[in-house]
Amino acid sequence: MQAERSDDRWRQARRVLDRGLRPGATASYRPIIRARTHVLLSRLLENPHQWEDHIDLLVGFLIDSHYVPETSDKCSAFKGS
Repeated sequence: MQAERSDDRWRQARRVLDRGLRPGATASYRPIIRARTHVLLSRLLENPHQWEDHIDLLVGFLIDSHYVPETSDKCSAFKGS
């Protein structure tokens, strides 16, 4: 019984990943990635010594913007600049 549940979760996760990583789906992410990368580069120019923080924030924002309609407070700092 436990193996059946695990298999069902595996199939469901595989379907979600497959839908999200198809060429057509990834093309829809480009504007978000481009805009947030511009913010990252601006922040790197302003504070290059904090590069790890800037990259962490970018990654968090991109993950949140894909999975959560409204981004978290931590990543909301990446909305502008």
